[in-house]
Amino acid sequence: MDEKEIIYDASKVELRMMGEEGKQEQKIIGRALTYEVESMPIQGKYTEVIKRGALDKADMTQAVARAIHSNAALLGTVRSGTLQLRAHADGMDYEVSVPNTTAGKDAAVYVERGDYSGSSFAYIPDLNTIKWVTRSGALPMREVHNIIGVYDVSPVINPAYPQTSTALRELETMENENLLQEKLKAESASLTAIHQHKNYQL
Repeated sequence: MDEKEIIYDASKVELRMMGEEGKQEQKIIGRALTYEVESMPIQGKYTEVIKRGALDKADMTQAVARAIHSNAALLGTVRSGTLQLRAHADGMDYEVSVPNTTAGKDAAVYVERGDYSGSSFAYIPDLNTIKWVTRSGALPMREVHNIIGVYDVSPVINPAYPQTSTALRELETMENENLLQEKLKAESASLTAIHQHKNYQL
């Protein structure tokens, strides 16, 4: 089964009154994702970038909005029409109608006060198109080129980059492969030196 991952976007979350006078409702509006922006270090091991166009084929029909990704704080769903996701050239925005519930009222207050300082979204990447970029003097960078599905958008309190273990396993595999390549190069160089030494002795 594919594992969901979460990435944070620091763009401001806003609370707005939408609709015609007399029929206005509160909506929480935020940027769930910005393309081509390198994340802060994730668990001190790597950074991540969602590449432009990664959402072009993503399934968003099952997406929900929850405050701080909590099941107890449901705000809206794409299925019911209370959540809209808008993919565009720079990333993806979301707009959710604030429900007349305790969770909805709390979320509206926290957004208005600035306690929810950003957004994040949960997604499933296409692991076949992930690319790792190694850089001298910097952490490896994980490039996400295609997203299979978006399942959750959320206003959040403290910016963070929690991920599933998938990326860490990928990183470990890449590091092991690099170590193996270096070992093979060293062994090859050693064998070449021995061969040249034997030829010289002859």
